[in-house]
Amino acid sequence: MRKDIDPFSDGPDERDATPDAGTADSGDDTANKNNGGNDGEKAKNDEKPDKPHPKRKIRNLTDGRKLAYSSTAAAISIVMTVLTCYLPITVAPLVMISLCYNIVMERCGLSYGIMTIVTSVGLGFLCSAANIAVLLMVAVVFVPYSLICAAIRKFDYSTIKTACLRIAVVSVFAALDVLFVFLLGALVADYADIASLISRIGNNFALGYIFVTLIAVLLFVCIDWLFVRLSKTIVKRLK
Repeated sequence: MRKDIDPFSDGPDERDATPDAGTADSGDDTANKNNGGNDGEKAKNDEKPDKPHPKRKIRNLTDGRKLAYSSTAAAISIVMTVLTCYLPITVAPLVMISLCYNIVMERCGLSYGIMTIVTSVGLGFLCSAANIAVLLMVAVVFVPYSLICAAIRKFDYSTIKTACLRIAVVSVFAALDVLFVFLLGALVADYADIASLISRIGNNFALGYIFVTLIAVLLFVCIDWLFVRLSKTIVKRLK
């Protein structure tokens, strides 16, 4: 049946035309809650720190690759020995020999390092026309230094404690090395004449010897720091 319209009414009831206020408010609240939840999740995602990149792992080398690295280091060492014999540049190239030995020992192991040392010293001695002075310099200075570096490789310059320990060991070795080279005398005078250096400093032998020893210690520590940095960089890049 049709509803009768009240003639005294102003029109249709506004409550029938407009939606329920409670329903609208609850819908707005739900929307706000959803938006708030989304904003909270975004904020949490933004606050999450970036995951650190995993450190690059140094994979184990095969025997063939170790042999290749050892052979390459031995060849470089032989070239440096020959350059020392035939060029007027004293013992500067021999410094690179220790770097080659250090890299092989660090990456391939002590056994391959010793094999590299024996091969390079033997062939270098033959290729340098059996130069006794160069052989003694390599055997007294650079081979022992490489073996000491292999023994103290855990003590680098990353912390003050390890740096002090390494500097102490290298300093003692440098002081002993000066003594050994001085005792060799004329045998290595063409490449490292300690007695001549002491005489140039002054008439006081003790003072001159101490001064030369301090210079040797400083040079060894600087070279050792450089070798540690270079060895780590090169070892990381070797595949």
